[in-house]
Amino acid sequence: VLEVHDDGPGMSPEEALDEVARALGEDPWTESWPIVLAGVVPDRVSIGGLPLHPRARDPWRLIAVSGGHPLTVAAEWTPRGLRPLTTWDDEGMAVIL
Repeated sequence: VLEVHDDGPGMSPEEALDEVARALGEDPWTESWPIVLAGVVPDRVSIGGLPLHPRARDPWRLIAVSGGHPLTVAAEWTPRGLRPLTTWDDEGMAVIL
């Protein structure tokens, strides 16, 4: 069980985009990059304002875990959008998306 605390892993969407930009600067052919977003609220089309990949799984499970509150999400960045992989519930239990 991975416990996520207020000082736990993750970055803001802006920090994630900076990291992706650095990765692309080093290798412009990069097709995906792992990121962990903290304090983000998902909706039907985005996570923390970053768009979801058109083929991303149905985001309803992620939205349900969030309950409209910020959470931590492990995702894969791609040029077409984010693919959410895992989040953690209020008790620190990993929820595979």
